[in-house]
Amino acid sequence: EVLWANTVLFKNHPVEKICKEHNIGFIGQLPDDVQTYDDKCFTNLLLKKYNLSLPLSFIIQSSTSTSSTTSSITSSSLSDISNLEELSPTTISINSLDQTWLKSHHVSFPVVAKPIRGRGSQGVEKISTYDELVDYAHRMFQTGDYGNALMVEER
Repeated sequence: EVLWANTVLFKNHPVEKICKEHNIGFIGQLPDDVQTYDDKCFTNLLLKKYNLSLPLSFIIQSSTSTSSTTSSITSSSLSDISNLEELSPTTISINSLDQTWLKSHHVSFPVVAKPIRGRGSQGVEKISTYDELVDYAHRMFQTGDYGNALMVEER
C-alpha cells in the first residue's frame, strides 16, 4: 500500500503518523524537508552559499520578537556556511523601521513582502509605499498567522 500525497505535509502531520503505524509507503515531499526548506531565510542562505543571484532583501521583526531570524534553523544545517553572518539578511524591528533606514539601505519601492514561512503565495503582497509596508507588517503581526518576522525583497 502506498499513499501518493499531492499536497505538502508539515512535520508530524497526522498522515505521516498513520503511514508509519500501518507500514504504508509515502510518495511526496518529505515532511522533514518541507520543515527545513519552507523557511525562506534558510533557503536564501543556501542559495547565497552557492553564489546564486537573489534580490536585495531584509527582515522586519515584530516588536515582541526576541528570536533571531535563523533561530528555527539547526546549527548543523548551516555548519558548512563559513560566512553565515555576512550572508544573513539585515533585520530591523517594526518599531525602528522608518524612511531614513530604508533610504540608507538602498530600498526603493515597489517591494514584495512575504512571510518567512509559508507557501502558495499566502500572505505575499506587492508594496508600493512606506505606509503600505508598515500597514502590511502590522496586519501580519496582529494576526500571528505567519509568525513574528517578514521578508521584504526588491521587486
